[in-house]
Amino acid sequence: MPGWLRRVANEINRVDRELVRRSAVISRWPTDPALRGLTTAANHSRLWLAVAATLAGALEQSHTYLQQERAGLRVEVLGPPVALAADGEVIAEGRQFQFFTQPAALRVYRPAPDLGLNLGL
Repeated sequence: MPGWLRRVANEINRVDRELVRRSAVISRWPTDPALRGLTTAANHSRLWLAVAATLAGALEQSHTYLQQERAGLRVEVLGPPVALAADGEVIAEGRQFQFFTQPAALRVYRPAPDLGLNLGL
């Protein structure tokens, strides 16, 4: 291994060890076990397969995926009650949830499209 590559690898190793050391002193939240369980469940679920398929563009040809625009959605859990979280915070627990859209509730900022006009500004 060339010397410069060894130095870079050693620096990355040092930074990685420091991050692990600093994260060990972070206090734990009561929701940590639930979030860890959710992460573990997601690692073995079809969710990641769906995300990968979306990124690959394969969902458009799928016979099991359907995309629809709706004003609302009702979800019923067929099992024990689950926690519902928004922005990382548990906001409800139950087996039935309803979600609704609110038109214009989220303001999106993006650069203006480049129309090829040179206004000399």
